[in-house]
Amino acid sequence: GKTTIARILANEAKCRFFAITPADINQMLVGESEKRVQALFEKARVSAPSIIFIDEIDALLPERQGGVAIHSDKVVNQFLQEMDGMSPNHRVFVVGATNRRDMLDPALLRGGRLSREIEIPLPDRDARVRMLELFTKRVHLADDVNLDAVASATDGFSGADLHAIVNEAGLQAL
Repeated sequence: GKTTIARILANEAKCRFFAITPADINQMLVGESEKRVQALFEKARVSAPSIIFIDEIDALLPERQGGVAIHSDKVVNQFLQEMDGMSPNHRVFVVGATNRRDMLDPALLRGGRLSREIEIPLPDRDARVRMLELFTKRVHLADDVNLDAVASATDGFSGADLHAIVNEAGLQAL
């Protein structure tokens, strides 16, 4: 759901969308992760207006532990430099998604960086019905499938959980 919302944000704002995960950035070779961060921001600057969406940002940019040899500290430092360092970031916006805000480096949350926080709650029953309708749009459902009943039985489920249920039901049907 968070990625979908970020895509909609980019579409509505008429921005180029760059979605990344920690696996897209983190590399084993020394200095390669930092180079990937630089390349990402350069592509976003050239394509501005742009939104860089970082899923699982807590895994990519955790609170720094100190010391020059710690890999994740270097990646965090590179992101901070790219976000507001010497290179102008006119019309490049960074959006991060996390379920663990407490793990983020505090420097990321300062004004002008990731300074706005939007909580996306779990969907209510009506939203779960609409999501299930969307996820089953191209799925052949048995006549006795009642999406309202499924939505009522899935209180506390996220959009990803509902999508997984639809996928699992398809596998079971096979």
